[in-house]
Parts: sequence; C-alpha cells; structure tokens
Amino acid sequence: MKIGYSKWRMNLNLVMGILWTFIGVFRVYELFFTDDFVWFYILFIILGPLYLFIYFYDKEYGYFVIDDEKVEVQGIPKKSIHFKNLRAMRYFAGDYIFKDHFGKEIFLRKEAIDKKMIPVFEEKFGELKEKFDQNLFSENLNIITQS
Repeated sequence: MKIGYSKWRMNLNLVMGILWTFIGVFRVYELFFTDDFVWFYILFIILGPLYLFIYFYDKEYGYFVIDDEKVEVQGIPKKSIHFKNLRAMRYFAGDYIFKDHFGKEIFLRKEAIDKKMIPVFEEKFGELKEKFDQNLFSENLNIITQS
C-alpha cells in the first residue's frame, strides 16, 4: 500500500518551486541589464528546480510503502525494514516508529501523511501491531513494545 504526503506539503513544494524559479529567472534576466552581479540570485535558480524535483518525486513515489513483508520510506536514500527483523513498533508523540535488531529506525510522522490515507494506514498499523504482539513474524528476537 502506497501512502502519499499531505496535500499541504505537496502544494507548498510546488508553490515554492515555481516562485523561486520565477524570481531566479527574473533576477538573472535583470542582471544582463546592470553591472551588478550577485551570486545570491543564482541560489534561486538552483533551489526552484530542486523544490519542483521534490514535488514531482514525492508525487510519483509517495511518502512510504507498507506491505505484508516490509515498510519502506521512499526518500533519497530509501530506507526499509523487513518485518521478519522487526524488534519494536509503536506510536509515540505523533510518530509511527519501526525498529529492527540491526539498529535501523524508521519514523513516520502522522502529520506528513495524506489525510485521506490516515484511517487506512492506522488500520494496517493496527493489524501489523497485533501480529507483532502475537509474535507471528517469523524471527522476532526481542519483543519490546510500548504503546
């Protein structure tokens, strides 16, 4: 199941990308008619397309993917934890936390999840938590759960 980012975050990245690109292009165009060259304006040309890239990357790949064998955050670089290596999973202070016995941790912020997908994800998280609590994942070594 692919879970996307919240609409607010997506729209903010799109607006910032368009705005900074426009400002950067305008300022660089303006520099051709003046003798002042300010390197700071080049920063707008770099950050604008970067925000647009983030927007399109997030739109294509989403926030994270969770299925029956792993949870994978779709950032750069990607992080994943297989449930067979899961040591702890819990919800604390607005974060869904997954830890494995190799020391990897994944924090999924509830506020970053698309509002329409929160109930679906919470249901899936509940199912996984129940399986984890019953020790149904094959190789759980040390069950440490705190709710």
